[in-house]
Amino acid sequence: MTDSFNSDTRILLGRKLSGRYVLTSLISSESGTQTWLARDLVLSRDVAVNLTDPFQITNSDHVSLFRKEDKIISRLNHPSIVTVLDTTGDDDLEAIVIELVKEETIFDYVERTGPLSLSLALQITKQIADALSYAHERGVLHGSLNPKHIFLCPNRGPQVTGFGFNKFRSLISSDLLPDNENGIDRHSSFNEDMASSKIDGYFLSIGYILNLMLVGSLKVPKR
Repeated sequence: MTDSFNSDTRILLGRKLSGRYVLTSLISSESGTQTWLARDLVLSRDVAVNLTDPFQITNSDHVSLFRKEDKIISRLNHPSIVTVLDTTGDDDLEAIVIELVKEETIFDYVERTGPLSLSLALQITKQIADALSYAHERGVLHGSLNPKHIFLCPNRGPQVTGFGFNKFRSLISSDLLPDNENGIDRHSSFNEDMASSKIDGYFLSIGYILNLMLVGSLKVPKR
């Protein structure tokens, strides 16, 4: 979990959404959205909640667009995509509830263990590509594909998270303070380079991820 974000977000700590999901700690933050660890009081389980940042979003059009996109994302059903459990909202924010994946991301796994074998890296890459293709066929693009958005699960293979909200984030980008003024960690220029919803951006993103798995670094070796 992280403590590196705007101190105002602490106001959300303990907040109950729709009388069911209690926000317990902030996981991450991106332009206009936050991801929280939450407790589902109905099913007595931990979940992850991606919600609009109430301290940045004041335009009702922004919330409406988020709501429209989260409905599309909620229909995704693929073995390599993190499962969407619910969509909900409150007076001043909207939220999408997803399963909480506790395994390591590709980034964390490679940082801890080093490069993967060629066969395993290619197998993971194929599964990621299949997930992206499935989502694209349903009108959903991944706007920030990177190794911190892909979990490695021993029994399920790679699990891609972070889908959607491209139009939403694009709409609010001009209204938000620069990331460094909000204390948002963009984890290097890689995230900025990969934050493209264009199809050709997928090839570059997957290439960087494959390079990380094989070499153990996000830097592309020079010739």
